[in-house]
Amino acid sequence: MKTLPLAFLVVLLVAFISCSSTVSAQCEPGLDCNQNGSDDSCDIADNTSNDCDGDGIPDECQIAATPSLDCNQDSILDSCEGSLEDTLTVGTPGVDYGESIAMSGDLMVVGAAGTQSGGIIGGGVHVYQNNGSRWIHSQMITPPDATNDGMFGLSVDIDGDVLIVGAPGSTAGSLGEIRGAAYIYRLIGSVWTFEQKLEASDGAPNDEFGISVGLSGDRAVVGAWRVLNAGLPGSAYIFSHDGTTWNQDQTLISSDASGVKRFGGAVGIDGNTLIVADQRADLGFLQQVGGVYVYTSISQTSWLFTQKITAQDPQENSQFGRSIALEGDRILVGSPITDGANGAAYVFEKTGFIYNQTQKFSQP
Repeated sequence: MKTLPLAFLVVLLVAFISCSSTVSAQCEPGLDCNQNGSDDSCDIADNTSNDCDGDGIPDECQIAATPSLDCNQDSILDSCEGSLEDTLTVGTPGVDYGESIAMSGDLMVVGAAGTQSGGIIGGGVHVYQNNGSRWIHSQMITPPDATNDGMFGLSVDIDGDVLIVGAPGSTAGSLGEIRGAAYIYRLIGSVWTFEQKLEASDGAPNDEFGISVGLSGDRAVVGAWRVLNAGLPGSAYIFSHDGTTWNQDQTLISSDASGVKRFGGAVGIDGNTLIVADQRADLGFLQQVGGVYVYTSISQTSWLFTQKITAQDPQENSQFGRSIALEGDRILVGSPITDGANGAAYVFEKTGFIYNQTQKFSQP
């Protein structure tokens, strides 16, 4: 009967020695470079401190001692970042990196329409993801049917796990004519996977379909500013996803098109609101002052024109609508040649069913 407590003590002693050796291996006493009251090895083991280079010294201690080890001041050793810096660049000249940009949550895309791949200058798109402290280049996307001067990446938009890329110089149609196209990609796991190539149902050579793109949920809009409908220039094509395929639902044309216009040069979509810009739109006797056309969804696949937006101080050849942005009940319109080429940006906000100009930004 007396041997049982003795055996129990032996087992307990062995367990204590084992645990003690394990703890001492992880936490060496006496080293506390960040002076937080906890040994450095324990900080690293508990993930309180990072040790990206695995030298047993918390990264913040190395940076504090030698600031040049973190030249971009993001609290990460430069040696651990390699080429994945916060400055998003590519080294190859002539790729038009930054030709287009878009962002959704922790994802960001940058178009580079002059990218060369496989000996073909077909274009590309760079995808970045934020890991909480910095943006990391996660994937380089090129078109599945790249052609020279396809300009894949001249326009981009992203919404959640769906990405649309415009390529106004891409070949399309059964004859392989240069009509332009837009490409849909979907994030599956950690990889952006090609889903579908969008083409205009009435496409013709040199339409530049894909000069602009917009995406919101399962609906997309693609601009084609050189399309001719009844002799009038410019169209915007609306697509929706039925759960399996992207289908063309509607073709929009300017409600007051005339002459050489640019309807579809810029587009935007957010929920049940869609906007299409024409930087050469007329206003009464004023020529080419620019305008933005607002459409409202009346069903999943149908849109109704509701308003034409112009500046309160319309100016001829101001290129009002050269760039546009839409979010919720607010529209921002760029006008780079306004006020003697100094440029301006106009804010419109929705009251009831109508958008009204609320502010004009210009150079100080």
